This record gives sequence, C-alpha cells and structure tokens, in this order.
Amino acid sequence: MKKLISIIFVSVILLAGAFALSLSAETGKCGDNLEWEFSHNTLVISGVGAMYDYEDPTDAPWYSIKEGIPFVIIKEGVTTIGKNAFYHSYFRDVIIPDSVTEIREGAFTGCRMTSINIGNGVKVIGEKAFMRCTTLQTLRFGDSIEIIGSDAFYDTYRLKDLYIPSVDAWFNITFGNKHSNPIQYAESLYINGYEARSITFPWDLTDLGDYAFYGCKCLDEIKLNKRLESIGDYCFDNTEAISELNLPATLKDIGYGAFRYSKELKKINVDADNPYYKTLDGVLFNKEMTTLIRFPINSDLKEYTVPQGVECIGEYAFYLCTSPESVTLSDSVLAISVDAFDHCTSLRELHFGSGLEYIDGGAFYYCNSLKDIYIEDLNNWFAINFNGLKLLSGRNLYLKGELLTELVIPDNIKAIPEDAFYGCTSIESIVFHDDLEEIGRGAFAYTYVTNVKFEKILKESAAMPSAQIISENICSMPLIFTTSGSTR
Repeated sequence: MKKLISIIFVSVILLAGAFALSLSAETGKCGDNLEWEFSHNTLVISGVGAMYDYEDPTDAPWYSIKEGIPFVIIKEGVTTIGKNAFYHSYFRDVIIPDSVTEIREGAFTGCRMTSINIGNGVKVIGEKAFMRCTTLQTLRFGDSIEIIGSDAFYDTYRLKDLYIPSVDAWFNITFGNKHSNPIQYAESLYINGYEARSITFPWDLTDLGDYAFYGCKCLDEIKLNKRLESIGDYCFDNTEAISELNLPATLKDIGYGAFRYSKELKKINVDADNPYYKTLDGVLFNKEMTTLIRFPINSDLKEYTVPQGVECIGEYAFYLCTSPESVTLSDSVLAISVDAFDHCTSLRELHFGSGLEYIDGGAFYYCNSLKDIYIEDLNNWFAINFNGLKLLSGRNLYLKGELLTELVIPDNIKAIPEDAFYGCTSIESIVFHDDLEEIGRGAFAYTYVTNVKFEKILKESAAMPSAQIISENICSMPLIFTTSGSTR
C-alpha cells in the first residue's frame, strides 16, 4: 500500500513538473513576422511587423494562461498591438515601444495593470483599448497620438497620474467620445515631467477639440489665449477648473455642450470686439442677443429676468444651475429648447411672457423645487406647443399675479390642448363656454377639479362636448356639473 502511494505521489510530482515546464517555455506565432514566448513568468513579443487581430479574445494564444502572466515585454519592431490581444490579462504594467503606431480595439480591455507607458510612435488608440482597466494608476502618453477611439479609457477611475509631453501634443488628439479622454479621472496632470495646476493655451492655438478637457478635476485654472477661434463640443463639460471664463474677440464658434456642467463657473466675459458673442451680467448670448446660450452654473444671481429681445432659451442654457430661484421670461421669448432648465434644483418660480410658442418636452426635467408658474394671458397659454411636457404637474398656476382656482375658458378658445393643465394643484373649478369643440386627452387629469360650470344652459349641439367626453378628458374624480348656478 505504501509503495502504491509512493508511486502515485511521484507521478503527481512529475506531471506537475511537466505542466510547469510547459508553462515556462511556451512559444508560437502572433503575427506574420512576430513570435511570442512565455518563460520565467514573462511573456515576450518580438519580431518586426503587425500583431494578429483576435475577433474572439479566447483565440489569443496566451489567453489560457493569462492569469499566470505577471510580466509582458513588447520589443522594438512590433508595429501594432492586435485587437483583443491582451483582453482581461493580469500583468502589472506594460511599455509600448516607439515602433508601435497603433493599439487596436480592445487590446488591453479589463487588464489588471497599474501603469502604461505609450511610446512616441503611437498615433492611434482604438475603441475600448484600455476600457475598464480599473487598477490603472499611472498613464504616460507619447508625443504622436492623433486619435483615441470611443470608450478607450472608459471606467479607468483609479487613475492618479497622467503624463503628457506638451500642451501642443494634447491638442493634437481627436477624442472619439467623452470616455476616450482619461483626464476626467486623473488626480494630477504632468506636462513634460512637471505637475501642472494651471494651463495657459499656446498663443498660436486656434481650435480646441471635442472633449479636450471633459471632466477635468486636476487643474485649478485654464486660461484661453487671444487667438482662439473655436471651442469643441463638450470641451469643458463637467470640469472644475473654470470659475470665470474670458472669451477672446477672435472666437467664432462654441460647440454643443461646451460648458454644460462647468460646475464652478460663476461668470462669462466676452471681449467687446467679438462679432459673434456677447455677455450681460455674466450670462452668455449671441451677438444680437436673440439667444441665451449659457447661464453660469455657479452664478450669484438668485433672481433673473431674461432681457427683452431674446427669442430663444438655448439647449442646456440653465442646465444644472444651482443659483436661480426665480426666472422671468420676457415677452420676446418664443421658444425654450431641450434640457434648457434640466436639473435646476433651486428654481422655485417661473414667470412666462406673452410671446411663448414652444417648450421642448425635456426642458424642465428634474426641476423638483418648481412650484409656482406665473402667466399674464390665458390665450397665450392655450397657444403654446408643449411637445408632451406636463409643466403644471404638481404646481400652482397664477394668472396676473393671482392664484388661479377657478379657470374660465376664454370665449375664443375652440380647443384645449392635451395635458394643458395636467396635475395643476390650484384649479378647483372650470367654467366652459358652449362653443368649445374639443378637450384634449388629460387636459385636466390629476387636478383637484370637482366642479364644472357652463356659462349658458347646456343645449344639445355637436359643438358642445358631452358630459361623458368632459369626464374622460378632465379626470377620474367625481364631477358636479352646473349651469347658471343649477346642479344637473
């Protein structure tokens, strides 16, 4: 019995040794002119040329042993890192040699490394190349990067130190989307080896690209130069580096959402000679002041009146603003754009002018403190296209400064739009005229209306809605119908 146990034990040891030997000296091809070898806990890629792409990550020849590879060396001569080549690998760090020009899609997705050195030859970083590298702490860029694909650095949220060779090199990069830019995660930015807390843009820089400083929290100050002509989409969105923004006379174009969530921004200034933009009280407008472009998120203004002449409240104009408690729209305002007041959590009251024609359905998302809506003219209210917006839901309506408890439909109104008074908390009774032809679905749903009156004695007429139709389109509560003071 002891002899049998000894034989089994020796066999196990020999098998384990053979397995360890196979792991310590594996080799094969990973490109037409590239070879890989795994020995002494290190994976070495060598040769000249491009690495194979792997549509399925499990096709990478080292995939089955990826959890046992603590070190990887990519030698000079390799020109591309293949698609999904090191998907979810466990090595600690990687140095990309200068001979590499492209890191392809998903090349290092989910890797456990803590540092990456990207060589000076790399021009393109593909989509999802370093996505969910959640242990990454140090990232060094070379000076030739031109394109970083969508989601390339998505969820690299433990990044501490970002090294770039120069400001010029940074502005040479085109980012695919907001998750392409690792600066949003970095705690510290180093330029040419020195930590930077402030950036002054080069004098000859004319264009800031999309997402260039998206989510930046590692800078205290960003200074624009006086030759700047364009600011890209979402360029300073979600930054904490700007409290006062000075736009030069040369600026021609501000991209979509460029300052959407610049959370420390208190004031915007524009050079008086700029032919495209203008500011008033720190608020940004187009030069003609027909469109309000951006109200600073952290403005000190608690009450704000949109100047007469402004026709449009632009997209994201008041997005996430924390200061205004009361906003008054002048009679010239015709339209309120998408997300214009989205997440204005301090906004308590809103005063409408008499010219409003259109409100986008998403204009007032999450305005949870908004309780009071003021209007001067009912006819204008009935003429507004709300685009599906239930603006009065949970709110009081004031007409000419007085809380509206009894709503008298004007004689010239033939139709009441859908959801026109949906959820309005102040209306208790309604007076209809008998020339009314239509009541839109949900026009008075979820209100406190319990009494419906008619100006004249109800008569059979195709023009007058039946009591049944009124009930269906007002609310599900029991209603009392009266005419000339009599209950019917």
